[in-house]
Amino acid sequence: MLSQVHSPSAKIDRTVAPNKILELRSQYQSCLIRVPDLELPVAAILIDREYYSFFKAFEELSKVLAIAACVGE
Repeated sequence: MLSQVHSPSAKIDRTVAPNKILELRSQYQSCLIRVPDLELPVAAILIDREYYSFFKAFEELSKVLAIAACVGE
């Protein structure tokens, strides 16, 4: 599944983010989404008609720079 992501025109109040623990694979669908600023699709999941993408955080700047250098190749 490949879906297009559009920026909402109305502001959404995100001061309180709902929490949901996914216990079963049947609770979500894996997919790829196209983000306007990115050339390649991004891995995501679809839950209750909402798309969520993934990211990975690193504490060390050297690791971030090494990964960023590989992605740009």
